[in-house]
Amino acid sequence: HLQLRRTKHKHKIPLNLKEASSWGYFSKKKKRFDLTRCEQFLLLGVAVEPSSHLAKNPTYTSRTRTWDLASSPSTAITKYHCTLTSGPWSISPNGLQLCCLAMKQGIEEVEDLFLSRYESTPQKCTPCNLPGGMSEYRRIYPQGCPFSRDGTVVASIRVVAGALQLSITSTRNGKTLCSERVSKVCSGFRGAVVDCAFSPDGRLLAVTSSHGQVYFLSCTRLILINSLDCATILSPYKVPELLNNNLEDFVTQSVCIFDPRYPFQQFVTCVLYAGVVKTWHMPTCERKEADIQNKHTLTFKKVINVVKYSPEGSLLAVGGNDGTISCVNTDDGTISFVLDLTQQPPEFHSTAGVFHMAFTQSSEQLAGSYSDGYIRIWQLPIIFDLKLLCRQVINARVPPCRVHRLPLPLRLRNFLLHKHF
Repeated sequence: HLQLRRTKHKHKIPLNLKEASSWGYFSKKKKRFDLTRCEQFLLLGVAVEPSSHLAKNPTYTSRTRTWDLASSPSTAITKYHCTLTSGPWSISPNGLQLCCLAMKQGIEEVEDLFLSRYESTPQKCTPCNLPGGMSEYRRIYPQGCPFSRDGTVVASIRVVAGALQLSITSTRNGKTLCSERVSKVCSGFRGAVVDCAFSPDGRLLAVTSSHGQVYFLSCTRLILINSLDCATILSPYKVPELLNNNLEDFVTQSVCIFDPRYPFQQFVTCVLYAGVVKTWHMPTCERKEADIQNKHTLTFKKVINVVKYSPEGSLLAVGGNDGTISCVNTDDGTISFVLDLTQQPPEFHSTAGVFHMAFTQSSEQLAGSYSDGYIRIWQLPIIFDLKLLCRQVINARVPPCRVHRLPLPLRLRNFLLHKHF
């Protein structure tokens, strides 16, 4: 998990905005960070490393590190947090809180949801006392607990009495707001829960199954609103290697993410192994089973590891196992440009795959973590849009905490703060 956050410092180093280029990288082996062109921001990262690959019930050490790229051009860690956990930490939108599913100390096969403040010194992890254990799927694919966009709640999946249990928990006091069996609220659900995602307005929770199904639930009472099946998500794409016409072979790893420009209406599904990315439009969340319309379909001849919207929603970054990041124009569904490590100078050249990504709030830079142990930061091409250029100039001179004091209409102030609805 990666997160890039602006600081209040102004630009001190000119940026080359003529073309996209890899302009910095971390090395966990050499313990250094090389930086040639830089916007000043904080980089917050979480790493999960197994302590024993061969153990029947391996434990994991989860460490969070923060690098302040404004104060030091090195990998000096400004914040550090470590715990024994069976899954990765999730980072709240404001970067001040962490949560994870973890096994209780001394009790195997029993998991709980843990919350922690992210301060300059390691903080105590607070258990929420939720009953349950680890699902078989999570033994293979570590899963986080997604925060809502405002950071007030988190969603988690556990096994309770042999069945998958979905819960929404308050991050303020750790209290469970609602909890239901997945098989009860998701009609026809098969397999395990692969991924969860909140809509930007916090009204819906998208739940993806290991058999390619996507369910949209109301966050207040966990009631089913709408759904998609694997055949719809893959159609009309044909996989030549499809064995016995079994669609489920290629939808074990699939995700659903919402477009940040809309409260809930627009979202993307991605079948990772098949390389299929589709943009959808859902007109309403009030009427059940409303038609979900397919807007764009993209196919990639590579295994996709991660997809990520830029904060203003104009770009969709698609990271693959071949190390390329394809940046898609979300308005027309075309690829605007590709960030390719194999086309970089020797000091940045690599064939490693990209597994996680994070945009800066201004969408001017993109950080990606790669399988060779590096975090590379890309300078993205500038978008010559008068509104965006004016926002960049104002944000460079006015701290976010003072934007609401400006004598501007509310919609313009929200635009400066990257609030889209």
